[in-house]
Amino acid sequence: FDGQYADEEFTSFNGQRQDYPVDGEYFAANFRLGLRYGITDQVEIGGQLVLSYLSFEADEVYFFPAIDELNDLGDIRGGILSFDRTTTGLGDLNLYFRYRFTPMQRFVAAIEIDMKVPTGYSAVTGPFSDTEEPLDSLLPGTSLVDDVSLGDGQLDVTGLLLLGWAPPGGWFTRLDAGFRARFFGPGQQIVSAFKIGNRVVDWAVPYLATDFEYTVTEGEVIGQVLATERVDLSAQEFDFEYVQTPDIRFDRSAWRVGIGTILVVADRELDVSYSLVVWGENTARLHIVSLGTSFNL
Repeated sequence: FDGQYADEEFTSFNGQRQDYPVDGEYFAANFRLGLRYGITDQVEIGGQLVLSYLSFEADEVYFFPAIDELNDLGDIRGGILSFDRTTTGLGDLNLYFRYRFTPMQRFVAAIEIDMKVPTGYSAVTGPFSDTEEPLDSLLPGTSLVDDVSLGDGQLDVTGLLLLGWAPPGGWFTRLDAGFRARFFGPGQQIVSAFKIGNRVVDWAVPYLATDFEYTVTEGEVIGQVLATERVDLSAQEFDFEYVQTPDIRFDRSAWRVGIGTILVVADRELDVSYSLVVWGENTARLHIVSLGTSFNL
């Protein structure tokens, strides 16, 4: 299980870190169920399915026409723009194949092929994907296309080299590096992850971790989004003149750092961790708290 929270973002249109406009807040809760099976001592297959709840809330904004020009309460309500969105359901299915090509010693190396497949949810298209005049969608009586989704709705195939080293003294390190081929629109990515830890006592293995994904090619435009750099304004102060509608793509980059501990309880392991997105493009500045366990069937 992991819980995610953000009230800041790394934007796609100016590459800066900023607060969500009009006091926006993002929250997600994800339940992940994974299964691993060792075909031989060197070959392993597995998969993971995620059930997610996503929510974005922000103050409502009134753009036009001027309230003093209206007498009907219904017309006034029609000019109020709400950014609140929620969705729940199955997210992406991840499948992988792993082959270890070195003996099980202090240094091990393996290759992994990972595939991310959407499960049929509605993919994000951008709030203004169906109009040539995106700002017309803000006229009273119209509504925004929902841009909250359980995933990108496209196929990813990732090839990874996995390296592990367990020096004396209870230490362990792991380095992953690879390339992610993203199909049906997004730009391609390079990915990497690193983890180091030490078994300080029999029942606890604290560790530090970091990972990143970086988009190296530009993907296709999927629509436009409402954006602004005036995040200092409240909903009451916000005005139509501050609105931008930049193009949006599935492209995103992110660098996460984290800390955690593996707790050994009887014959079970409990992994507790916290991580933060410290840099990115077109992504939320997520605070992530995770709790997981594994056991043999």
